Amino acid sequence: MKTKFAVLAAFFQVSAFAQSSVTLYGVVDLSYGKTTGSTFQQYSAAHGGSHFGFRGTEDLGGGLRAHFDLQTNNFDASNGAASGLNFTRFSWVGLSGGFGEVKLGRNASSATQSQVPFDINVVPVTSAPYVVAISPVTWYGSSRRDAQIQYLSPTVNGLNAGVSWIPAGTNSPRDKARTSVRVNYAQGPWAAGAVAETAKTDENRTAYAVGASYDGGHFKVTGGYAVAEKAQPKYTPPASGVAATFAGASAANPSGDGGGQGYYAGIAAPFGATRLGAQYARNTASDTTALELFAQYALSKRTYLYTDVVRVDFAKATDITRYHAGIVHRF
Repeated sequence: MKTKFAVLAAFFQVSAFAQSSVTLYGVVDLSYGKTTGSTFQQYSAAHGGSHFGFRGTEDLGGGLRAHFDLQTNNFDASNGAASGLNFTRFSWVGLSGGFGEVKLGRNASSATQSQVPFDINVVPVTSAPYVVAISPVTWYGSSRRDAQIQYLSPTVNGLNAGVSWIPAGTNSPRDKARTSVRVNYAQGPWAAGAVAETAKTDENRTAYAVGASYDGGHFKVTGGYAVAEKAQPKYTPPASGVAATFAGASAANPSGDGGGQGYYAGIAAPFGATRLGAQYARNTASDTTALELFAQYALSKRTYLYTDVVRVDFAKATDITRYHAGIVHRF
């Protein structure tokens, strides 16, 4: 009898999920790789990190819908370890309709939403803009923002916009209220975007970025320019005989202290199920450059193999090479 009740309870739980339109989704990302100065090992976050989440929607009538998204922090797929059940990647709720969409909570930053499409390899740990510290996705060390109030407009003729606001003192009593604004266009083979985010503290500055791409089918080219929230002094070559240094640069942290400004450009082309590409980036403030090469092989629409390598040329430190080879499965 107890077994029958348990089966019946499980059936109603599944039915409740279906009626609530809740979806379980996630990514398992595993690779082997090495960075100069470190050991060859397995990684669980080379292409975005292993994670899972729950998203759902409810039709409220009259074109109005409620949405939510709860996404866990990365877990280590190499050993199954996780720091408890938390939703520190996404944790937001919102409403959408003919007016667009409003979201409240922890969500992707406007910079991430605007500029990710212009990183030709979608920001892995070998991304050339990322390793020279000019990627807009890493402003303030994160692609997400806490306590964000965000408005996203409908898309009209390929054009859409977003505005977000973060209250003062959200992460620290010193933090100012911040506003970010983005505008994106995508229609046919062309896409472009621009974003700006006001300073978090007196030591920061307004960060901004622009990007564009052209996808001709047989190939895709991307490029962009970004000014990070943290400035770096203009690079001055050391005097003859004086050892060059780069603050914070290491194998674990090739971009050093971060900040500065610079540009990047990339190209990729499909060859059947294989995609090959390259991307170059330069931080003009720290005089740091990177060249990234990558290849992906699609086993299905949800699973692909990949290999990436990036060479970082520091003006003030020993050059670094980082490479990974692995598999990503999305569910």
